[in-house]
This record gives sequence, C-alpha cells and structure tokens, in this order.
Amino acid sequence: AGRELMATAGWLLASTSRIRIGSGIASVYARDASTARMGAHTLSELSGGRFDLTLGVSIRWLVEQRGQVWEKPLAKAASYLDTYHATVVDDPPPPAAPTPLYFAAHGPRIIDAVKDRVDGIMTINVPPEHTADVRAAIGPDKRLIMVKTVLPITDPDAARARAREVINVYLRARQYWTLWPKYGYEEATDNVDGGSDRLVDMLVAWGDTERIASQIQDYYNAGASDVVLRIPDDPAESIRWPLLEELAPTS
Repeated sequence: AGRELMATAGWLLASTSRIRIGSGIASVYARDASTARMGAHTLSELSGGRFDLTLGVSIRWLVEQRGQVWEKPLAKAASYLDTYHATVVDDPPPPAAPTPLYFAAHGPRIIDAVKDRVDGIMTINVPPEHTADVRAAIGPDKRLIMVKTVLPITDPDAARARAREVINVYLRARQYWTLWPKYGYEEATDNVDGGSDRLVDMLVAWGDTERIASQIQDYYNAGASDVVLRIPDDPAESIRWPLLEELAPTS
C-alpha cells in the first residue's frame, strides 16, 4: 500500500552513482520467484551491481487481504528459493557479481531452512538478544541485517504515543507472538492498549541522539552486520535527514 518496490529502487539507482540500494523485505507473494530474479538481475545489471534484494514470507492477514492464499512459511520459502535459484536470465548478460540475496527470518526453523541458500538474514522488531541468537545460528560469515524503528522524540508520553501508531500493524502478526515470549514479552500482558510501555520501548528506539545511538549499538554488540534505520515521517515535519545527520558521526 505504497510505492512499488522494484520501480522505486530503479528510480533511486538511476538517480545515483555510488550508493547501494536495498529492497528491505520484498514479499514473496507480491511477485513470483522468476520475476523477482529477473527484476534483481535487471537492477544489478543497469546499476553496476549496486542492488541488494531481501525476500520475506510476509504476514498472513496482509497476504489474505491481497486475495491470495497463505501458505506455510517453511514450504513457501523453500519452493520460492528453489525457483529463484533455478531461474536463468539469458539476456541481457549477468552483472559482474550476482545480486546479494537476503531473507527475512526470525524463528529458528526458517532461519535453519534458508541460511545456506542466501547471503544473509534480515530481522525486524526483535531485541538484541534475538540478534545474538541469530548470529550464533548462522555463523560468523553470513551478513545479519537488523531493521530498527527510531523516533527522535524525547518526551516519553509523546514518543510512545507515536510509536504505538507505527507498530500497531505488527501487533496483529501471529509470528511475533510466537517469538517474543522467549525474550520475556507475553501477549496477555504486553499486547494491551496498543502495546505495553516495555514492548514499545523494545520495538522502537526513541529519545535524543545519544539514547538512540546507544540502542543501535546494542545490536552491533550482539552481532549485527548492519542496522537499517526505519524512520517514520513526523506528521508535521520531515525528521529523517536531521536524525541521520546527527547519528552519522556515531556509527
């Protein structure tokens, strides 16, 4: 329900010359595996190898909202990757190096199923302890990318109110409520009033630059290769660039 991923990435790559552009989490239900492979190939070829693709099995209610049939995540991921890797793009010629491929995975079973078939794992909405567990599962050589929602709002009440607007969609995802209890967050006590304060504080890094930078560093300390900042727009004024400029010297 927004900008289409491949088209936006193509525009960004065409408008730049050095920066790498990654897809974030591209739903495997949004395009079939052959189309995804051809799209990644095309963007890599035309940009000189500056595109990265991350795939994910999405959320059940989002898939059904599209009028599609939800499939078991392990089976869906396996069949999709089979087709993706089997797709041969004959023309134009391949880029100098294959497009880096990542998979969004959180539970141990799906991580184990995909880790040897991709270049790395991407996670979102998890505490640093989960990052440490994933690093242990995939070993030292695979890339581990963590997506963190951040809000440069220092007032606790205002920050949590805005954070609840941002995370609301994830509270409806069953896969998180099978994952979060391992790290001390229970649906009965934390999925209330838009999320308990402690759940909100885990999902969203808010506060001044020093506080946010410290929380980002926790993921690097736990084994993340990269932390991608998900910065929602402020309703009144764009906050993305000022925050990035403030955080850049700390990274």
